[in-house]
Amino acid sequence: MKKLYIQTSKRLPSFGCKLFQVKELLHGKTANRRSNRLLAIGLERIILLDKQLQTTRVQPTRNLQQWRSGGGKSHDRLVFEFTKGANWTLVVASSSVLRAIGTVLWQI
Repeated sequence: MKKLYIQTSKRLPSFGCKLFQVKELLHGKTANRRSNRLLAIGLERIILLDKQLQTTRVQPTRNLQQWRSGGGKSHDRLVFEFTKGANWTLVVASSSVLRAIGTVLWQI
């Protein structure tokens, strides 16, 4: 049972990643929506997972050009800019979470 558990855990997309609860800003035609997501940051990739832990977006960390933090009215925004024009806009719960995400990104 232990071996099966370990094999199953290693197959998860977020294995070996630091997880943070964020909200993704989705820009629509009429209004912006916020969707609850899990941000998984690992050495090889950055992943956004939905409520059912299914992968919604994946980018290799080598494609990360820059990240900006502290935007928005409450200074709770985090923007990832990837190559090929892909941008992710996220909202974090508090400044301590934003600081923790920045620390993990610097470690990478």
